[in-house]
Amino acid sequence: MILIDTCILSSLAKIDRLCLLDILFRKHFCYITPSILRELDTNKIAGFKFVDKIGKMLSFTDVKNKICIISPDAEEFEQAYGLQDKYNLSLVDCECIVLAKSKDAILLTDDTKLGKSALKEGISKVYDLKSLLVANIIEEVIIVREELEEILDCLRRKDYYSFSESDIEEIFKYIS
Repeated sequence: MILIDTCILSSLAKIDRLCLLDILFRKHFCYITPSILRELDTNKIAGFKFVDKIGKMLSFTDVKNKICIISPDAEEFEQAYGLQDKYNLSLVDCECIVLAKSKDAILLTDDTKLGKSALKEGISKVYDLKSLLVANIIEEVIIVREELEEILDCLRRKDYYSFSESDIEEIFKYIS
């Protein structure tokens, strides 16, 4: 099971590369929380068109090759509220931590503070966009250097995304 945070979905949708999530669907069900869905709806109401692309991938039942919705139960919701003060995070982020921990899920996020807090809470599998790109290279979805350069350039231009120099070097180690 993979729990995907808003930031990864938004970044990929903005550059028309949600297809990079396809490698996850091969082995896992992928989920977002209702709070993440509300964040996406807020962006849609604000006029951001990229949200429509994400909406086409959503399912309210467990379906392979779709992003499903998973809700915290009452106890998990209470735990999420408790984490807010501990880490100074939003309730959305705290729900991700609690659900990832209780479901032994992989957490896919590019929110550094969320990722560090999740690790402190004992979630051993926290991955980011760099990890997703490397997985796509290893699985030969991204095959040539020029395609990777185009993806990174689109992330910079359309999402104002920046990787550290060491992250870029690491990503390019995997491509010919």
